[in-house]
Amino acid sequence: MSDIICKAEDLCVDFKIKRKAFGKPDILSAVRKVNLEIRRGETFGLVGESGCGKTTLANAFLHFVPISDGSITLNGVKLDANSTKADWLKARKGVQMIFQDPFGSLNPRFQVWQLISEPMLLAGESDEHIRRDRAGELLEMVGLSSKDAARNVFEFSGGQRQRIAIARALSINPSFIVCDEPTSALDVSVHAQICNLLLDLQDKYGLTYLFITHNLALVRHLTDRMAVMYMGQIMESGSTDEIFAAPQHPYTKALLSAILEADPTKKQSHIRLTGEVASPINAGDSCRFAPRCYKRCNECTKAAISPIKLSDDHITCCPYSDK
Repeated sequence: MSDIICKAEDLCVDFKIKRKAFGKPDILSAVRKVNLEIRRGETFGLVGESGCGKTTLANAFLHFVPISDGSITLNGVKLDANSTKADWLKARKGVQMIFQDPFGSLNPRFQVWQLISEPMLLAGESDEHIRRDRAGELLEMVGLSSKDAARNVFEFSGGQRQRIAIARALSINPSFIVCDEPTSALDVSVHAQICNLLLDLQDKYGLTYLFITHNLALVRHLTDRMAVMYMGQIMESGSTDEIFAAPQHPYTKALLSAILEADPTKKQSHIRLTGEVASPINAGDSCRFAPRCYKRCNECTKAAISPIKLSDDHITCCPYSDK
């Protein structure tokens, strides 16, 4: 079995924007030439500003949005823009997603056992007794009671709803789970509970996570490897410890400089970004961070960006990195 559970090679996701009745539509490039690997059994963090394409990239892995170019290898199945529905169904077996808003992702008309067992029904399990029993087991597994199976989702708090969403994701015994900001819609008091639950489940079942978040503290605590994304492009990727210890891309440095330190005596130096945000519409392959970059030169806005390997597990797309 391959150590790589998910791999993107020059992956692009484009959307057509029709602005005029005649003429060619504009192209909004949401994900551009993304290359990354997610290893089996690890937690891979994906960070970046709102609107940078993190969720679109995750949706592309699950074919919620079609890919325009490049390829995805998922569970050993290589997929591209010409892959059939049957190819995607085969590749997505054992892949689930935990969404940002637990209430928005759960149908309030269904009882909890129906919500949790719905993936089992879609996978071909028609026996209601088996599905009810499995739902009860999963509720116990995520810290709720099997008696909650007959209740409705609107009777639960936000943290409890997210536990139900996690139970639903586990119902078909997945090996790979995409966590799309699973704690951002919750109270701060339950953040640690949900994160610890995910870590416990990972240790118990050998799960692989793609963890999307804005919270850099969570990334440092939870993830083994990470990637930093800006306007659809990967700026830097590699070991979480190495990136936090020695960030190389100017955008990564700016992000990490914004982390507040608990030590009031420690002097902090924030990197302030200036300049206009580039447009992703009809954009090329040059660096989209260049208009705001304090290290930019004329070539940054003209030449296509290409990954530079700094170590066995550290890649940046900036030719002016410290190394």
